[in-house]
Amino acid sequence: MIEFGPYQLEELLGRGGMGEVFRAHDTRHDRTVAVKRLAPHLADAPEFQQRFRREAHLVAQLRNPHVVTIHSYGDIDDQLYIDMQFVDGGDLLGLIERAGPLSPERAVGILEQVASALDEAHDSGLVHRDVKPSNVLLDGKLADFCYLADWGITRATTTHRSNSLTRTGALLGSLTYMAPEQFDGAVTTRSDIYALTCVFFEMITGRRPYAGDGLPVLMHAHMKIPPPRPSEVVADTAMFDEIIATGMAKEAEARYATAGELARAARTALDAATEQPETVAPTANSAETTTPAANRAAATTQAPAFAADGLALTDTRRPIDPTSPPPADRPSTRERRLLPATVALVVIAVLVAVWGLTRTAETTPAAQAPMAPPAATTSAAASLTAAAPVGPVLTEAVFTGRTSDNDLTLAVGVKDGRAAGYLCDGDQVEAWLEGTIEGDQLVLTGRTVENAVAATIDQRSLLGTVTAGGIERPFAANIATGAAGLYESRRAVEGIATRIGWIVLVDGTQVGIARRGEVRSAAPRLNPESLSAIDGGETITAERLSGDSNVLG
Repeated sequence: MIEFGPYQLEELLGRGGMGEVFRAHDTRHDRTVAVKRLAPHLADAPEFQQRFRREAHLVAQLRNPHVVTIHSYGDIDDQLYIDMQFVDGGDLLGLIERAGPLSPERAVGILEQVASALDEAHDSGLVHRDVKPSNVLLDGKLADFCYLADWGITRATTTHRSNSLTRTGALLGSLTYMAPEQFDGAVTTRSDIYALTCVFFEMITGRRPYAGDGLPVLMHAHMKIPPPRPSEVVADTAMFDEIIATGMAKEAEARYATAGELARAARTALDAATEQPETVAPTANSAETTTPAANRAAATTQAPAFAADGLALTDTRRPIDPTSPPPADRPSTRERRLLPATVALVVIAVLVAVWGLTRTAETTPAAQAPMAPPAATTSAAASLTAAAPVGPVLTEAVFTGRTSDNDLTLAVGVKDGRAAGYLCDGDQVEAWLEGTIEGDQLVLTGRTVENAVAATIDQRSLLGTVTAGGIERPFAANIATGAAGLYESRRAVEGIATRIGWIVLVDGTQVGIARRGEVRSAAPRLNPESLSAIDGGETITAERLSGDSNVLG
């Protein structure tokens, strides 16, 4: 037990970049509380201290039943702290990880409570900035009664632009739920609405909206990849597709104006769906039952067991498989003023060519790869694990793109359960890859001259990683038509085996390597229309990757 002023710190509940949270006994009032001690270095910054006290005071004034109560705040022995209500019931993250997707009724009920807490905070001039499942605490005695917690990085809405990075470079907020504008330092109440929509998506699907981890991959996803459709993950959720699309709109102005507006839209959609049961397919999650609006109270009779948490922790949990996106938002005015590092990330050359059995097929409408219907989710376990493979999302397609540092270009093809590809840097490094399709994941391996290469790509989000030379790089791709694709030429020149591989990007850029025996150099220019190139004064013919070819050898 640790003595901290009048508090006896009994159990560490969580630790994060901002500090630690303990279950504690308040000896002055003889009660159990949660005490958050901020990292000692934060007390050294006078500006931070002033902001902390001002905003802690504002949060303490909130009287919404779904806001964790702040009893007191200040500093003890030059360490800032917050004394707040102890909620002995666990969090929403734990519930989703155990139960999988929640029933629509249950999810909307929780959404309404969190939305009411946010609206009161917004009306008081505060932005939470870190809305996520682990910050939604559930009461152990009142079934599904929840509280929005961890207001430690709250900002006043009078601050229209903030520095999203601390002095140590750690992002203030959780990447998985962070609105696009937050990466550019602009934080508003609609940033919270975006995050709450991400949480709602996770409640009804059991999955995070975008796959992957780390700043480059998730920044690209939130800024560039359209919002996912819950109906393509879990049955009986189509009524929420437009709700998610609006709440996660890339431009803040296109989102719901308030959290309450988001919750009301979700409730209206649910009520409309439950009033017409004949149009609704059997529920995908047999463990959850949708309850008609007239019987909402009965939907909260399940009292789960939880573990308390009052501090935002780094989210390194399960990999999640996002769904196929709706049509892209209009071009963002914010995107035209992104930081240089962001531009380098999102300007990822993307292209595709559908596998064709002949070159003639390349110019037909079939160039758009057919999308296999998503497998119905029959249980929580099926939605979170690959124990029962659902098969490839795209049965025939080619994905191409570059790693986030633009060092490596990769083309990957899938057909009939087989995955293969080509990786190169346009100079000396290349590898031909072979692999398998495991559920929604493409898993490929190969070798350069010196190193093993591994690539993993999620077919729904087209995000993944490429590991070469022991360095893991985020990779992003997309689907396109036209001349973009993977090409190859093989021949013998004076008895020396010569093999040239080209990846043609959608903007016409080409990256490739010519290998003559064991000597490698940049590939000559390819004419994709005539499938020809001039190499060593000789006109050579290239072959485009197709289902019947042996390009991937």
